[in-house]
Amino acid sequence: MKQFSKSVKSVYSVFNPEKKEKNAEHAKSVFIRKTNPIFRNTGFTLSAVVVFLLLSSFQQMPSVTSFDEEANIMSEPFAHAQTPAGEEMKLLAEGHGKAFYLRLDAPPGDDDFIGQYTLYVKDLPNGSLTPLFQTSPFGKQGTKLKIKKGDKYVEEGIEAVEEIILLSDSKILINGCPDARNIYSYIYDLTTGKVVFLDVYSGYVKTIEENGRPLIVMATYAYDYDGGGRYGMYVYFDMDGNRVREEKAPEDGDY
Repeated sequence: MKQFSKSVKSVYSVFNPEKKEKNAEHAKSVFIRKTNPIFRNTGFTLSAVVVFLLLSSFQQMPSVTSFDEEANIMSEPFAHAQTPAGEEMKLLAEGHGKAFYLRLDAPPGDDDFIGQYTLYVKDLPNGSLTPLFQTSPFGKQGTKLKIKKGDKYVEEGIEAVEEIILLSDSKILINGCPDARNIYSYIYDLTTGKVVFLDVYSGYVKTIEENGRPLIVMATYAYDYDGGGRYGMYVYFDMDGNRVREEKAPEDGDY
């Protein structure tokens, strides 16, 4: 009797196309669920959906441009052992609540180009970083310079920066050797941006106090044209770059 009933149902389904179509769709759905690993593992399905949404959100995030990176460099404080942007920056001096960094802008090329750099000052208490000036590869020696703070040099400027001497909380001494022989020295006023060239060519010696005022002792060289040859000189300057006096330097020095 049961076998007869099944036969009747089979015959009924054959002659009933609507029922036959529903049965075929149901069988297809069951087959897909059984053969597809995604439907076999509900946990995996949820994970796949989450990963897909995360990837979509990352693709919609705006990229950081070089301008944005430069803005971040100038606004975010950084550790002493770390450069502002991981670039070729060098810490030259630190004191009086400030740190001075030198950034390479254009590397040295041929013999006529010594490279170009920007000097930065970092305020240690608040972490702000400010550019002071950019070196001028064509700056002229032996001249008094007056440069506006923050401006690039147009006619004359500081050719090289290799050493910073802290004179006070508002003034620094800058030394650089652009010609592999002479050391050029400048007093830079951090408040006004005024630069004074010191007419000496062998670098910084020391700072002393004389008659209640500080004096900068600089070394240079001179020639005795009567047969004495080249010899060293010590030249004393006040904090404004005015020459006070000079004297012959010890003979064992390298001038």
